[in-house]
Amino acid sequence: MLALSEKDYQRGQKYIMSLPSTAALDDYVEMLKTFGYDPEDLEKLMELVDDRRVQLEPDEKAYAESIAYRLDKLDSYMSTPRSSDSDFFKDCAGKPPLFGNKDKWRERYENAPLVYAAVVQANTALFNPGNDYLPAVFVIATDDAHRYDKDYLSELAKNIHALKNSAEVPDDCKNLIATLRNDKSIFCWKVGSSIAGGADAWCFTMNIEQKNLPNKCISPEKIVPLLLTDTELKDNVVATLKQIPAKYFD
Repeated sequence: MLALSEKDYQRGQKYIMSLPSTAALDDYVEMLKTFGYDPEDLEKLMELVDDRRVQLEPDEKAYAESIAYRLDKLDSYMSTPRSSDSDFFKDCAGKPPLFGNKDKWRERYENAPLVYAAVVQANTALFNPGNDYLPAVFVIATDDAHRYDKDYLSELAKNIHALKNSAEVPDDCKNLIATLRNDKSIFCWKVGSSIAGGADAWCFTMNIEQKNLPNKCISPEKIVPLLLTDTELKDNVVATLKQIPAKYFD
């Protein structure tokens, strides 16, 4: 068991007070747990962590509120079919294809449900303003009861992420988690009922254009609205979803 000297404590204090965010504090706490400090010494460091957290939280809360998405502005666009003459349709669908069935293309966007996608994991740069096109893993629900339930989706995203590092994975989630553990994989898997409950939930990869996000970043709420342009989701088949331009929920 490690003993914390006065010099160690002073170094620790200086380091903790330099940490720029509560997320960095959380990472530091996890690291501390691996060092094997005496419980009393660990408690001293945790008091410093708590002090720094109190300092950081007001500014972080204000920043989070300043870049929060106005998802309520999307309520009027949830109903389908939507008019192909509307600005929302044109901005989301873009120009019709040069080749292929234009009627099917139009029907797809007229009837594409708007869904809330909760972040399971994402390239960290997506949480800071930028102009990149970067990967993320999301979970959505396609049933009416859960499609816009932000609390449910956020909790499910956390549970999926926790399973990625768990030694015990439910049988109905093994394909999903095995694929998720490969950070280079591109996938779509139905989430097993053992953690999804009664929801028709799907976990998938998607690249995100920061220019199509308010403030060019994913908000701290970690919910991104998308259009589900897939007519039928299937296991291990890449899902097709479309970003909604930032101006509709900024």
